[in-house]
Amino acid sequence: MRKILPVSDLAGSRATVDLIYNAKRYGTRGTLVLDLSRTRAVFPNGAVGFATALQFFRRGLFNIELGTPSKSVLDAHVLNPSPASSYEAGTRATNRLWEYTTPEQASRLTTAFTRAIEDNVHCGRGVIDALTWCLFEVMDNVFQHSNAASGYVMMQIHPKSQQCAIAVGDSGIGIHKSFIESGVHPAKDAYEALKLAVQERVTSKTKNMGNGLYGLIRVVGLNGGELEIRSGRGALQFADWQLQGGVSLSTPLMDQENHQGTLVDWQLHMGRAVTLNDALDTPRATPSRLEDVEDEYGQIRLRVSDFEDEIGSRTAARNIRIRLENAISDSTAPVVLDFGGIAVISSSFADEVLGKLVLARGMDFFANRVRMRNMSSTVQGIVDRSIVQRVQEGDEDHPAREVP
Repeated sequence: MRKILPVSDLAGSRATVDLIYNAKRYGTRGTLVLDLSRTRAVFPNGAVGFATALQFFRRGLFNIELGTPSKSVLDAHVLNPSPASSYEAGTRATNRLWEYTTPEQASRLTTAFTRAIEDNVHCGRGVIDALTWCLFEVMDNVFQHSNAASGYVMMQIHPKSQQCAIAVGDSGIGIHKSFIESGVHPAKDAYEALKLAVQERVTSKTKNMGNGLYGLIRVVGLNGGELEIRSGRGALQFADWQLQGGVSLSTPLMDQENHQGTLVDWQLHMGRAVTLNDALDTPRATPSRLEDVEDEYGQIRLRVSDFEDEIGSRTAARNIRIRLENAISDSTAPVVLDFGGIAVISSSFADEVLGKLVLARGMDFFANRVRMRNMSSTVQGIVDRSIVQRVQEGDEDHPAREVP
C-alpha cells in the first residue's frame, strides 16, 4: 500500500500533524511517499517540527520515500538537517535546519545566529543579548529535560520588517511527561504542564533554577513578539501578554511513551528595545557579548584591524556598520573605533561605515557616541572626505544636508 502525502507548505503545525498521522498509518504496513515538489513557504514554525518527526520515523525504519523537493525545501535542508558538528565559521547559519547533539554544538550555533543578527539587522537596545540568552536556554532544555539525543533549530531573519523567527524542537518525552517523571510539579494534562513551564522558578529538575521558558516569555512580552509552545497534545500561545491554549486529544504523537515531542517557536521585533535585565529583573550590566571588547575605562573598543580582510569591501562594510550601531545601542559609554595598525582603508569602507552613520544619526550623535582613535593622517583624510561627501549627497533613505 502506497500513500502519497502532498505538502503544500511548511508554515505552522499542519504538515507535521499530517506526517505523524500518515507515517504511523502507512509507514509500517506500506509506504508513505512525501511529495514536497510544490512546497513553497518554509518557516521555522513548520519546518522544525516536520524535520524532527521525519528524522524520528526514518531512523525508526518506517517506510518513507522522498520525492524531489522544491528549491525552498532543498535550500532549507528540511529533509536532511545540517549537522552542527560540521559547522564552520562563515557558513550561512540562518534559513536552514540544523541538528545539534551536544551543548557545545548548541553554543556554536547560538554564536553564529547572534553574529548573523549583529551584522544584518539594526536592533533595539538589549535585543541581541536577550535573544542570545533565550537561544542558549531553549536549546539546552533539550539536554536537560527531553531525554532526546538531539535537537533541531532554525532561524530566519527578515531585515525589511526587522522580524526574527526561531524554532527549536526535539522528539523527546515532552514537557508533561518530564514533570510527571520528576514528581516536583504535578500537572493534570499537557496544557497545564506548559503553563507551569513558563512560570518563574518552575522546573522538572529539582536542582535547576527554572528561568529558561519564564525568561523567554518575559522577553517576548516586553518586546511585543509572539510565542507558541507545542508539546505532546498540548499547545500554548502567547501574544500581547495574553496566554491561551489547550489540549487536543486528536493530535497524533510520534510515540505515546517516550517521543511526544516539543516545539518552541517565537518571533521578535528586532528594532524594539528589550533587555534581559528587565525580563529577569536584574541590574543592568555591560552586555555579555561586549565584555570582551570593553576597555579599562568602560568603553567599548572595536579594533578595525579585526576586520582587516573586509576594509576594501562595501558589502562587508555594511555589516560592520550595523554591528557598530548595535554596539552603540547596547552601550551607555562611547564606542571607540580603534584604527591602530591600519595604514589605509578604501573610500567605500569609510563611506559605508562612517559616512552613512553620520548621515543617518547626525554629527552631534556621532561626536557624542563614537570616538575614533589611532588614525593615520591618510586614514583621517579618507574618513573626513567620505563623511562630507555622503552628508552632502544623502542616500535613498536620508536627504542631503549642509555639512556643519
